[in-house]
Amino acid sequence: MTEHSTQSAGSADASSDGAASAAAGGAFLGVNGAVAGADDALLGDDVVRDEVERLGRLIRSARGERYSLEALAARSGVSAGLLSQIERGIGNPSFQTLLRVAHALDIPVAKLLADGAGPRPESSFVVRAHERRHITWPKEGMSWDILSVPGQREFTAMLGRIPPQFRENSFNNPRHYRGAVWSHVLHGQVSVMIGDVEFTAGPGDSYSGTNEQIHWVHNHTDEEAVVLTLLIPGAF
Repeated sequence: MTEHSTQSAGSADASSDGAASAAAGGAFLGVNGAVAGADDALLGDDVVRDEVERLGRLIRSARGERYSLEALAARSGVSAGLLSQIERGIGNPSFQTLLRVAHALDIPVAKLLADGAGPRPESSFVVRAHERRHITWPKEGMSWDILSVPGQREFTAMLGRIPPQFRENSFNNPRHYRGAVWSHVLHGQVSVMIGDVEFTAGPGDSYSGTNEQIHWVHNHTDEEAVVLTLLIPGAF
């Protein structure tokens, strides 16, 4: 065992020496041990530029109409100026910056780094039941399951569970959302005020309006209400 360990150490030293020599000579071990020149490892400036521009387009698309640059800057901790540069393809973001931006946009950082020409993963199209994102308001007992894929720009699909005796008054608060809201009651009953019209909606009923028009959605009953909602454009 001792002799074997000594031989292994010697082999490792030899490999290290070889690697060091290759590095010093501007070469490295390529596929199948072939020695390649350092120039072969360099990406062309045009490739780097194209990738940076692709990254900028992806971030701009994911941000969409959900957030202004200032809002995304506040969520991510990355300055609006740097975000603007990145979106225009002229920035040089660090990996830490990309992590912050991806987290703020609620998308995997791998999606930002993936080759745009390659096949898109299942997660770009499918949301499994156990992978749903959740929004909860613990004080009110309100919860939403987000059914659409992260970064869906056109709309966000949400499944809301409205507890008994619930009073919701935040639709017309611009800090929460700006856009159109469509809802369909799956279970229970809700009372809604849109514009000057107040009505009750039960299973099978649908209603819609902008965030400014929908003043509140209440549940005056003793039973939970389940509502499928679309936000247009997407918000999450």
